[in-house]
Amino acid sequence: MTFTVVPRFSIQPILLGVGFALLIAIGTATVWLAEQSAEDARRVVHTVNVQEKLSNLLLTVRRAESGQRGYLVTGRQQYLLDYRDAAPAVETNLAELRTLTSDNPERGPVLDQMDELARAKMAELTKTVEFKDSGHHDAAIALVQSDDGFKNMNALRVLVERTSADEERLLLERSAASRRNDARLLAVSLTGMALVVLIGALSVFLVQRTSRQRESARNELAATNANLERIVAHRTADLTEANEEIQRFAYIVSHDLRSPLVNIMGFTTELEALRNDIFEEIAKLREQAGVAAAHADPREGAGASLIRWARVSMKRSPSSRRPSPRWTVSSTRS
Repeated sequence: MTFTVVPRFSIQPILLGVGFALLIAIGTATVWLAEQSAEDARRVVHTVNVQEKLSNLLLTVRRAESGQRGYLVTGRQQYLLDYRDAAPAVETNLAELRTLTSDNPERGPVLDQMDELARAKMAELTKTVEFKDSGHHDAAIALVQSDDGFKNMNALRVLVERTSADEERLLLERSAASRRNDARLLAVSLTGMALVVLIGALSVFLVQRTSRQRESARNELAATNANLERIVAHRTADLTEANEEIQRFAYIVSHDLRSPLVNIMGFTTELEALRNDIFEEIAKLREQAGVAAAHADPREGAGASLIRWARVSMKRSPSSRRPSPRWTVSSTRS
């Protein structure tokens, strides 16, 4: 019995490869979107920091102005504390704004204008404080009433508010981009999770089906083995019976050939005995011929001498011939 193994197409390696490819693609997309989201978050934080520095710059200048006015009105030195603290803070805020907006070339000219206006305002405040300290109160009030400081402060406020509004627009755009990337990241993650669950469920189904097929094949193989065992047992019984027949036939043949072989062996033994007798008779005849030749009379003829010798020999030892052996060979059975 010959069994032919039919190769079966298995989809599990393909599913495994597709699953790995999806995992790689989802992982790559997730990492890229996460980087984009982090970059958007950094941009949002950057914009918020720029807005904060703009607000701090305007607030610092106003604090200095407020301290200057309090000092001019009251003459108390405690009002100069805000002014004196604000002067270096303005320089610090301008330097930080230039650092934060270094990636945006459009902010350079705007910061130059802010720097000019802020320095002009701080110079006006410093001059009024110096007039007050030197006792020229009227000159300080006149400088304040000239509205040069008001114009510089108003221009600085407008410029800061316009820049802050532009940064607010960038903040909204970057926040929207960040939300879009977060939504894409969530969608990719959910899609990847759904695909992984689908591939996992399909793999479980295929594994169960393969297990059932394997169990069915195992049962079929067990049935085939049982059938083969029955066939082997049947053929073994046939071979045993044939062997017994051959043994019986060999026994019969050996028994039938035994009697002819015994007869042949007996016949051979008789032939051997006859051969010995013949050789003995020949030896005796030679001996008698020699004796006859010795007693022969030269005057007699050869025939007369031979006849006389024969008579003498017969008188001395009468002939005792053995009967001719007879052998009977039994017929063999065919």
